[in-house]
Amino acid sequence: MLDRTEKPEAPKPQPPIQLDRRPCCIVSELLFDEEDLVLDGIVRWLLPDRALFREASRYILERRNDRVRLRILGEDHPAKIIGTSRDGYEIAFETAIPTETVVEWVDRYLTEE
Repeated sequence: MLDRTEKPEAPKPQPPIQLDRRPCCIVSELLFDEEDLVLDGIVRWLLPDRALFREASRYILERRNDRVRLRILGEDHPAKIIGTSRDGYEIAFETAIPTETVVEWVDRYLTEE
């Protein structure tokens, strides 16, 4: 007779945490390696895979597809500029920032609209 033991049920995958773009104000730098250029500014919203960086000047240069590093709280995050608007540079990270880190930073530096 065969011994039929039941296999334990595999844990069900949890749905990813959905984060909204909540306004924040995190002092940051945007580094352009090819041009040896550093822009001071703030992160206006932050998601694990994207951010909006606003340069701390009156003018925003039209940029797209530039490889950059976004330095947030002393940590460099390699990225690419995917769009420019009057609000700033939309950045896509090469490697997502952990969701827990994003939630912690945004909660700490949350602002009103």
